Amino acid sequence: MTLLQDSEWGKWSDREIARYCKVDHKTVGKFRASLTGEFPSEKRTYKTKHGTAAKMNVTNIGKSTQELPSSDTAVAELDTKEQELVAVEELKPAIAEHLQLAEGGLVEVCVPDNKINGRWGRIAAVTPYTVEVWLRDVDTMMMQKYTLKYQQLTALPLEKEPQLTEICDRISSLRRCNLDPFEVEILNLLERPVVFTPTELEYLAHIEKRHGIAPDE
Repeated sequence: MTLLQDSEWGKWSDREIARYCKVDHKTVGKFRASLTGEFPSEKRTYKTKHGTAAKMNVTNIGKSTQELPSSDTAVAELDTKEQELVAVEELKPAIAEHLQLAEGGLVEVCVPDNKINGRWGRIAAVTPYTVEVWLRDVDTMMMQKYTLKYQQLTALPLEKEPQLTEICDRISSLRRCNLDPFEVEILNLLERPVVFTPTELEYLAHIEKRHGIAPDE
């Protein structure tokens, strides 16, 4: 219900909200109706099967009119102001950028006039409204967690930082070993940085040696 009341999420289709919340889309529809008595907007943003950005007039869905051949069709208004008749099943909601963000992922921070602007960080957690990101303090070398908005982040592939890809693979291999609690905590800490200190790399190598894993040369 909270998502339906949000100015951004409320524009999403019932099916997309249901997929995110892991409930039936009919349940979302009932909540939407109980909150507003109608759709909050007559238009929803969609992408056609061809990848074309479009806004669908949802007031026509389920209504039988002379203009629409069936209740399974709708009039889509393109960005060019042109209209086309499309099948509802061929439309899929545009995926919000923040859905591409995942825990452990690499992101670039965009916060103008802030010391962290342009920095790369690792995602600690993703919530419906914000993202928690780990960044290293350049003065103390300690890891700090920042809470940022989706629009302040750009997702980056791990391949942007070759050492990070290597470390992630090594940590993944160690996770399959019989680790003690101290080793588990060390690996958890090593999943926060983008660039690693010599001491952090020594800890990783020590754990690998203890479990008989030799890092690739």
